Amino acid sequence: MYRYILFDLDGTLLDTFVGVSRSVSYALEYFGKPVPRGKEMLRYLGPPLIESFQKLAGMSKNEAEAAVKKFRERYETAGVYEYGRFEDIKGVLSALREKGCTLAVATAKLEDIAKIMLEHAALTEEFAFIGGSARTEDRISKSQVIAYVLENLGNPDKEEVLMVGDRENDVLGAKENGIACCGLLCGYGSREELEKNGADHIVNFAADILQLI
Repeated sequence: MYRYILFDLDGTLLDTFVGVSRSVSYALEYFGKPVPRGKEMLRYLGPPLIESFQKLAGMSKNEAEAAVKKFRERYETAGVYEYGRFEDIKGVLSALREKGCTLAVATAKLEDIAKIMLEHAALTEEFAFIGGSARTEDRISKSQVIAYVLENLGNPDKEEVLMVGDRENDVLGAKENGIACCGLLCGYGSREELEKNGADHIVNFAADILQLI
């Protein structure tokens, strides 16, 4: 049924909570904003940061842009290497490729940073294409990133494409591009969030995706 599988990065391929949360805290503290604790910090993982700083920290667009630059100041030197691995994710990716699937990454994270992380995690070779957001405003939202990835995969039949992610922006971005989405409960979102936004499938772990193919 699905022959092209697009993966989110944060909370899907890698557990990036430590690096992202420390760098978000670094930016918020610099601008004198309250730093969320515990599960509240999870709200910053997934959606584009410029949106999160406005929505969650009450910043103006200009303030949010400055906060993103401050975030990157720390993340691109230290946070990028502060991640954990989800159990057997490499084995799952290899198994999907053995089944004849073409794999790609579609992340709201900056594309060059995503490539550095996946190379460091020894996952690069599993993907036909790694797509992320741009440093300019022409490709920021998850919908834009997914469209960009599909184009670079040769615009496959959308009925054969599955987006795999853990947050609402993954589900909504997939829907805006006319493709199905599988929500992962091992990431940073909740079942309620995924169901509310209309995920086509919801599974506990990445390995469960094998049953959909």
